[in-house]
Amino acid sequence: MWFKNAIFYRFSQPFSYTPEALEEKLTEKAFVPCGSQELSRFGWVSPAGDLSEMLVHAGNGFMLIAGQKEEKIIPSAVIRQQLDGRVKIIEDEQARKVYKKEKDQLKDEIILDLLPRAFSKYQKTWALIAPSQNLLIVDASSH
Repeated sequence: MWFKNAIFYRFSQPFSYTPEALEEKLTEKAFVPCGSQELSRFGWVSPAGDLSEMLVHAGNGFMLIAGQKEEKIIPSAVIRQQLDGRVKIIEDEQARKVYKKEKDQLKDEIILDLLPRAFSKYQKTWALIAPSQNLLIVDASSH
C-alpha cells in the first residue's frame, strides 16, 4: 500500500511510545459502528485489515496505524422533500405559517427518523509514525 498523498508533521516532543503502548492507547478508542441515532463516528482500526486485529503494525522502526470514520448519508433533497411535506400539512391543517425555528425543529425530527435507515459511508485514513525521525506522515489530501 502506497500513500497517494502525504502530509508530514513533526512532533514537538520526542515520540516515546512503544508499539505495545501505542496499541494500548488506540484500543481505548477502537472503532465501533454508529448507533441508530448517530450521524458519524471515528475510531482506530487495524491497518492490515482482516489479516490482523492489531491496531499498530510495527516494523523496521516504523509504526503504521489507521483510523476509520463512518458517516450516515441522508441526501439533502430527501430531507427537503420530507420537510416540505410536513410544513404543508401543518399549514393546511392549522391554517398558519410555519416559521424558521419550527422548520429547524421539524428538520431535526426528520433526520432522527431517517437515521436508522440511512446508508453508511466509511473512510479510512492511514498514518505512518517514524519515531527516530520524530515524524508523523498522514495519507490525506488536506489538513
